[in-house]
Amino acid sequence: MVNLADFVISEMTKDYIKPFLKSNGVSNVTLNKDKLLEELYGLFNDGKITEEQFLDFIARAFQYGNNRIILTSLINIPSTSPILERDSLYDILEGAQLPRGNFNIIKELDSSDRSNSPKLVYQKITIDNNQVKKIEQCYFNTTIQTKIIDGEQVSSLLRVFNWITIDLVLKRVYIHTKNNGFNSLDEARSLRGINNSILNQLSQIFLFSVNQAIHEKKTLYNIYKEMTDTAEEIFRKKVAKESVKVTKFYQEMSESLEYDITNDTIMLKDRIIRLFERGLIVQNFDLYSDYFEGKLGIIQRIVFCDGTGANVSAKVLDNNENISNYEIYFDTRDTLDKKQSLDKLWAKWYIKLPNRTNKIDYDVKFVVYDNFYVTHFIGQYLLEEVADYVFSKFREFEF
Repeated sequence: MVNLADFVISEMTKDYIKPFLKSNGVSNVTLNKDKLLEELYGLFNDGKITEEQFLDFIARAFQYGNNRIILTSLINIPSTSPILERDSLYDILEGAQLPRGNFNIIKELDSSDRSNSPKLVYQKITIDNNQVKKIEQCYFNTTIQTKIIDGEQVSSLLRVFNWITIDLVLKRVYIHTKNNGFNSLDEARSLRGINNSILNQLSQIFLFSVNQAIHEKKTLYNIYKEMTDTAEEIFRKKVAKESVKVTKFYQEMSESLEYDITNDTIMLKDRIIRLFERGLIVQNFDLYSDYFEGKLGIIQRIVFCDGTGANVSAKVLDNNENISNYEIYFDTRDTLDKKQSLDKLWAKWYIKLPNRTNKIDYDVKFVVYDNFYVTHFIGQYLLEEVADYVFSKFREFEF
């Protein structure tokens, strides 16, 4: 039996344990957490999973989880880089005083462990025919967190786990982290600090350079365009069938008001059509938000810079509203279509996985900074298969 620290056990939620038990033949997983842990330990004690599988499962509880924030950087790796070949990578690791090969001491952590600077507690290197495909590491450190509660200053110990994946095939670095106490106003600075600190360390060890992430703003626009066009298509088609009536109304009113159609710089007819589309969406939100095969999700917020350099932001106030109900969204759509670039995108993703009967809804926030972008999975427990799905779709919309 492996004795695990309470904070390690708390990271292994029911949502994390259940899929693993199912995949290893445990059929009854509608149990409380203590029973689920018993089943997990039973798999190991009965020899149904190896010690390596058991300990790897424990470690990966820190890779995903609740409210997970993943920082992604695009990297340059020359084809002659020594990190692409096993033996030369091991030499680099040894030179940096890191373990050669796989390493996992998360099971050895206990409540008394303290580390002011990040300490390596996990490492796994995926190799195929002597070629390195992926390097995964997890770093642990502790810090004192101070909060004001009921007017009093309260200090507590904060345990921080940052999981790092260097994908040498996709040429990306993923940093899995959490909101470790920073507030929303300080989020950008905090995430930049985490990203830059870890990337600087990694790039010195593994000798790669980092690309700018500016093109990912176009990727966000492409996702936005796909989601909005798909969700609004039924309403656009309905209004388009009556476009002759709208055109006639527009012409008759213009004539009565002596409105110069040839000098219609505000595109009045297009606005009338769009208002009808918007009205139908507002009155039929259930239809607008209904899932069907091929529908990726619906947009909840967009942020971009207009032609003057000012930030334009349109967002829903809660999940029962839709972005089409906001003036600023409709007033800026033409500008956005010309720019084809978004700085931030919030969306509710509809995820239908092959091995699940029901779809899963995930609120995901993307933010693009200069040399990395943020993917924040908000709310429920993030499963690896969900993260893989969202990132695969993100790559599909890259250009």
